[in-house]
Amino acid sequence: MGLWNQTNVLVFIPSYNSGKTIQSVIFNIRRVLPKTFILVIDDGSSDDTSSLAKSYGVHIISHGSNRGYGASQKTAFKFFTENGFDFAVMVHGDGQHNPFFIPQIINKLNCGCDLVLGSRMFYKSDALLGGMPLLKFFANMITSKLESFLSGVRISEFHSGFRGFSRRLIESIVKFSDDMSDDYLYDQQLIFLSAGLGFKICEIPVDTIYNDLSTHMDFRKGLKYISDSLIISIKFLLWRLKFVKDLRAVIKPGF
Repeated sequence: MGLWNQTNVLVFIPSYNSGKTIQSVIFNIRRVLPKTFILVIDDGSSDDTSSLAKSYGVHIISHGSNRGYGASQKTAFKFFTENGFDFAVMVHGDGQHNPFFIPQIINKLNCGCDLVLGSRMFYKSDALLGGMPLLKFFANMITSKLESFLSGVRISEFHSGFRGFSRRLIESIVKFSDDMSDDYLYDQQLIFLSAGLGFKICEIPVDTIYNDLSTHMDFRKGLKYISDSLIISIKFLLWRLKFVKDLRAVIKPGF
């Protein structure tokens, strides 16, 4: 396939209280893709995330209250479909993702992939060298292996938020928005929907970046996220075996 055009790429940044990092995230994206369209979704921040982002001349959509990480993606995808982009890339607002890899993600999309995941677990030793906490490393590795085994979706990491999306994938996913979580489970639902709808899922290895400004789920939310992710994996297996008929039933939390 041919070269892609930066102006047809939407880079969107879900952000919540990202005032300490948002400017450096935007600056580093601009260094790699100076002409791409950047959208910041400010999910009800109580700090100066929006005003700091605005000083960089990016487009901002602000939620009046904290609606959740999944809700921010729904907002971005709605904006995408209304404005005629070809590809979208999600970069988190806390600086955990290295924008250097964005062109590689778009190249994969341009060559026929529909969902491109930036995997920190592709080379597992690199995840530890990048500062991933030991408990998070083992939780990520074990749950990703379990989800892959249970569902038959062969990827090395299910939990990366560094992602690229094709237009045809986004146009299909938005039809399921009402059945999808407004929180972190949205990422898992999107993977299994993509697989169930027959879209091509690809991975690239990316840097792991952890520091004091990286965002984290609290322990209670983390346990619920893991249990809900494994339940969806099991339901996806049952769907593949034709015990579950409706793909919408797969992505809904619980049995």
